[in-house]
Amino acid sequence: MHKMLGGIRQARMNRLIYAGLLRIKSPLVFARTHCVQDCGLVVRPDQPCGLEPFPGSRSSGEVQVSPQPCLSGDEPGRWVVPCLSCSDNRTCDWREVAWQPDSCYHPLLDQPQLQTCLMNRKVLFIGDSTNRGMMYYLMERVNTTLEDWDKAHDTIVYHNLNQGRTIVSYSYYPQFWLPKSQRPTFQRALQQLLESGKGLVNTLNDFGSVFDGGMWAVCGCEAVCQIRKSQQGRSQPLENSPQTVLVAGGVQWLNLNHLRTIQQVLKREGLENIMVVVKSLGMGFHLPVDGIRSLPLNGVQELYNVNKNILESAKHLGFEVIDTLSITMGRYKEFLQGRCACHFHEVYKLPFPTAASQRNLKILRLGGESGNPANEQTGPRQHEDPSSPPDVSYHVKGPVNAVYSEILLSRICVNHAVNGTIRQQ
Repeated sequence: MHKMLGGIRQARMNRLIYAGLLRIKSPLVFARTHCVQDCGLVVRPDQPCGLEPFPGSRSSGEVQVSPQPCLSGDEPGRWVVPCLSCSDNRTCDWREVAWQPDSCYHPLLDQPQLQTCLMNRKVLFIGDSTNRGMMYYLMERVNTTLEDWDKAHDTIVYHNLNQGRTIVSYSYYPQFWLPKSQRPTFQRALQQLLESGKGLVNTLNDFGSVFDGGMWAVCGCEAVCQIRKSQQGRSQPLENSPQTVLVAGGVQWLNLNHLRTIQQVLKREGLENIMVVVKSLGMGFHLPVDGIRSLPLNGVQELYNVNKNILESAKHLGFEVIDTLSITMGRYKEFLQGRCACHFHEVYKLPFPTAASQRNLKILRLGGESGNPANEQTGPRQHEDPSSPPDVSYHVKGPVNAVYSEILLSRICVNHAVNGTIRQQ
């Protein structure tokens, strides 16, 4: 017992020593190192693993950014971090880790640019919780603060984001908790999402529920018609242009059939010119956990080939892509909550509400109690008056999620971005 406690104390002391060394800012101390994949789980046997000296690197912790902006979200890249020694990752300053494409950079937007980019746009997300994490990251970035959050397993619409100039909606897919015979198809889920994106008033046709002046009310036909008439300007169909954005993807369910379904549904709906962003596969399900599937090593390695085919096919269809597998496989150990070991984000409550610059967030749920997928309910959820001070604010944490979410923003706003490097936050 004493030996164990002594070992723990020594480990803590070592961390303190290394932390002290990492505060040394001399450019002669740090060397740039890079990592494509972790040696604990080699996804690509043809590539090296672990930390290595950066090719042609000088003794500097600064990341050299290519002057050429990336033309795609799947440009090959690697994690770059300043370290004292490649053989000991405890000597690395992980606060400075950055995802660096090999021959270009992903532009980083400041908030005014992001707000301008998303003005009068509708962003629709379809996928699992990893896709949802990107949505909440976008919402926090554009609104400064995140005042509403839950683990939605249904369809949810956020109105009046970005001072009423942006609509964001999300539909959970696949609904794994249902028997296979009862699960909505991807086509049906996508169709429902497109309907939700048409706006609050159009959705009232089905539910007869309205959120107005900060209070929910369930109205009769006459009241609903009056509100619909007064808000016709806000209830526009989805625009068949890049002003409408569809973000699709998840951990490991996406395949080529889903891409073809997206193309077919959009063509049938007259939306073939909208921007489609495909989030590719990600690391997960690599740990043996009771009750869920677990991939063997060769199954994890096969993900790389499947992912490559998805990226190539999506680009062939004219879709934007984000290669989340390459980003997550180098830091697969840094997953956060969840048994799947696939979540690289976590939303937590801030100790004090942040100053909200935009309180008029209007929300419509299309059925479902999101806290537990097994307890599905229908109807709207109560929300407090948005004119009152916020009782709680949330923050989306997770450096890996932040990186591929910023790449998403750079692809959506390719004409609004500036030079920058995506670092962990």
